[in-house]
Amino acid sequence: MAIKAIVFDVGQIFQKKKIIYQKICEKYPHISLEDIAKAKCKYGLKSKFRTGKMSQEEYARRFFDNLGLKDAELLALTKKSSEKYPKVIEFARQLSKKYRIAALTNIGYGPRLEARKIMLKEIAEFVMASADAGASKPSKKAYQALLDKLKLKPAEVIFIDDKKRNIDGAKKLGIKGIVFKNLAQLKRDLEKLGVVA
Repeated sequence: MAIKAIVFDVGQIFQKKKIIYQKICEKYPHISLEDIAKAKCKYGLKSKFRTGKMSQEEYARRFFDNLGLKDAELLALTKKSSEKYPKVIEFARQLSKKYRIAALTNIGYGPRLEARKIMLKEIAEFVMASADAGASKPSKKAYQALLDKLKLKPAEVIFIDDKKRNIDGAKKLGIKGIVFKNLAQLKRDLEKLGVVA
């Protein structure tokens, strides 16, 4: 079956993830990355945000509360845009001339999602947030929502993500997957699947 759509994750593919966590550790040496991981998940915080049950602002406020921080400067950092990977964006633009392009990203509603939509508006048909799907990757529900929106069969779709577990989740439904490491590797792996820009 011919490939009709290529779906990308956004973070670490089109843009570098924020360095907010490193900045917190630098500013507050008593807080470790492990403390941050626990604070993100305490009371199901991360899951509520990603599935649209909590706004980005509420997530940030509760996250900082979980760390014992109430720093307006850190709240402002969460709203800053991440650095983009222009060569990957341009490659996706080239692919969009032959294939349908979309994005599936584990994120809730808020300014970060809107920034991702703006960044990809000329390339992607849509950016589906985990909040739209009601489930985060690698949940089957997230990929099924994607297929339903695309109105395609799994064999007609390639999913690209920087996390192997998310690719494994897509493959369980029959979607072809590529674990993204860098642009050169992505081009090689797509060529193996018969996709060229």
